[in-house]
Amino acid sequence: MSTLVKIVVVLSAASTLVTGFWARVDPAGFAAWAGWPNLVHFLHDAGLFQIGIGLLLAFSLVGLAGLVARLRVLSGRLARPAGEGVGA
Repeated sequence: MSTLVKIVVVLSAASTLVTGFWARVDPAGFAAWAGWPNLVHFLHDAGLFQIGIGLLLAFSLVGLAGLVARLRVLSGRLARPAGEGVGA
């Protein structure tokens, strides 16, 4: 992997982690900055999604992206309440 690619991946990981933690910790501030409505549940979910993307980018540099992706899928399946996602 070239140095330029590594720099881009590190910057991308850092920016997604920062925005993810910001949306998770201060949803009202993030919503105001982004121009979105202050829907706390949505912002928390979006923040966690961004954190996951940032972690996958960071771990891809050391070859652990596949492991992290599997753990995310497993944790999502275990954390989902019974019946969620079932069609109406």
